[in-house]
Amino acid sequence: MTAPPDLSIILPCKNDWPNILWLVPAISEILRFHQFAYEILIMDDSPESHQLSLPFVQTIRRTGPPSLARALHDGVILSKGKWVICMDSDGNHRPHDLEQLILKIRPDTAGWLVAQRTHYLDPQYTWAHRLFSWFLNTLIQAVCNLPTRDNTFGLFAAPSSELHQLPFKKIFSGHGEYYFRLLSFAHQKNFPLIGVDAIHGIRALGGSDNQPLKRFFSYLTTLLRHYYSLRANLYA
Repeated sequence: MTAPPDLSIILPCKNDWPNILWLVPAISEILRFHQFAYEILIMDDSPESHQLSLPFVQTIRRTGPPSLARALHDGVILSKGKWVICMDSDGNHRPHDLEQLILKIRPDTAGWLVAQRTHYLDPQYTWAHRLFSWFLNTLIQAVCNLPTRDNTFGLFAAPSSELHQLPFKKIFSGHGEYYFRLLSFAHQKNFPLIGVDAIHGIRALGGSDNQPLKRFFSYLTTLLRHYYSLRANLYA
């Protein structure tokens, strides 16, 4: 019986293939250098079918409606690694910051590793985006009583055994809103959340949301629903 890999890297992909072509080899080089056994799962929501012929890399063609949250859900279900890492495919999450996460993974590591932005490289990520991000993250931290200060970035590493204890149906829906629900449920389970400094990278494809106010209210609505759901469970 084949031993499970140390790491499963899940990359949701929708029209990100020009970036995937350099990102996956860069990730593979880092993982090999640090001598991790790994698998990389590309969860493909692109209109056209693609394949990347590299060792330990699988491209899984999704059949449902394109969805960041559902792509990550499907990737987590299929993953075999002892640790699961979710990472964007557009350049927002840098290979260097992935490396900072995996350097903290040891046999005695107890807790989830949560990347937290300290600097921003992308010039498209304007002061308005930063202001809304800061306010939203402050609100999420207070409402969900989280120890981490950046709960919308989306780059994290979690032990697979702990990740699979969470209620996936309550978490993986919408767009990026899944992420603070994920961390909130992990915190409810008393899984330690450990912040790791990271830098917001430069998106090679697409751009930052040009309607940050609309995105803010979408997150705010989801946060309120999550809050009342937590209260209902607490007093049930």
